[in-house]
Amino acid sequence: MGYVPVEERLRILGEQLFHTSGVSTWCFGTGFEFFASTSSIEDDLLDILEKNGCLAYVRKRGFASCSRPVFYRDFLGLCWFIEGLYDRNNEGKQFPRLLLLVGPMLESRISSEELDSRLRSRPGIDSGSISRLKNELKTIPVVHRELMDQYGVLLHYMLTEEGIHPWDFIYPEESLSLPQEPEALPDRTREARQILQEEEVLGAIRDGNEHYLQVAESGRLSRLIDTGNSLRDEKDSLIAFTVLCFRAAVEGGVSSAGARQAQADMLARIEACPDTEAVGRMTHTMLKTCTDLVRARRDEEGVSPIVRTSCDYIRANAKRPITVADVAAAVGYTEYYFTKKFYKETGVRLKDYIKKTRVELAKIALTVTGDSVEEISASLQFGNRNYFSRVFREETGMTPMEYRQKRNFQGERKNDGHQ
Repeated sequence: MGYVPVEERLRILGEQLFHTSGVSTWCFGTGFEFFASTSSIEDDLLDILEKNGCLAYVRKRGFASCSRPVFYRDFLGLCWFIEGLYDRNNEGKQFPRLLLLVGPMLESRISSEELDSRLRSRPGIDSGSISRLKNELKTIPVVHRELMDQYGVLLHYMLTEEGIHPWDFIYPEESLSLPQEPEALPDRTREARQILQEEEVLGAIRDGNEHYLQVAESGRLSRLIDTGNSLRDEKDSLIAFTVLCFRAAVEGGVSSAGARQAQADMLARIEACPDTEAVGRMTHTMLKTCTDLVRARRDEEGVSPIVRTSCDYIRANAKRPITVADVAAAVGYTEYYFTKKFYKETGVRLKDYIKKTRVELAKIALTVTGDSVEEISASLQFGNRNYFSRVFREETGMTPMEYRQKRNFQGERKNDGHQ
């Protein structure tokens, strides 16, 4: 298939998103003049776009702030992706041509009472608009966060023909909290101290040390989002900070493949937290995971790039039924030669390294999820519970259930029966 003009790619994207999931696409000019959308409630959502800070973000920051997908959550809980389309002149200089939006989407349906409260909290929305919007916003599609991320990846590809990962998205501070009255703004000293705490944590992750534990104990790490839904707000705060932490891990030497898989798992666990206490525990788990990834990478620095690549491959695919032969093939070697090379450089047999990696993932699952031992065993390709328990005991000195009890996991847990 030959080259497809970007306008045609965007038209196809718009039609596919609208007809498969009900998600709309929007097009604006560089002067923020509205061109077109696929929305069935275009006029009302245009009004929201003028009042929710979404377009104001681009006006304030400029088109350059949208060179990657911007994930924006507005005061109604509606989620949008924003990105600019650029052209190049004869001298190769980039200049903006269009502004594209994908949305709105909801991560979960909100109650009529909550929606009414959010609408009435905003100046400039009259009672007639509130009544109309309450009905029309019921048609906004609910989309799982992982699927939203794929829409952002797809938007960037359609605009640039370049691949991107969700941790490369931009998460503007404007989308993380509701605008407040001047007297309700946070104290600047406290805010500055909080920013310093976050930077110390990110620095600790880049270094692969455990200094983050001291910082984490001194206060909340991420800025609070305040929409009135405490659980949703805690999750969104941690999600935003998690993206920064995994980016810091990549800056600390962790491969993109390894970080991508670990981040996807962590975001799913955050989303599954049943209450704010579980979100708090997940904060420490996320920080430890990022730091451990960097430390493991530093431990591997004495080995060849091929062996490091194989370790990254194992971490990224530990939940799949990979074999020693698969790992060797992934780095372009025969099984016989590579197993000898791996053992010579690491002092660990390749098949044992696969088991160790899976046990590390099992320890996290036992700590932060309510999955049964059988479910964890199956998800990590151990085959059966007895074999999993035996391998786990060899690595940790205790059974999976003993480890879980020692970690004192407080969430709702399925019945595991015997150890």
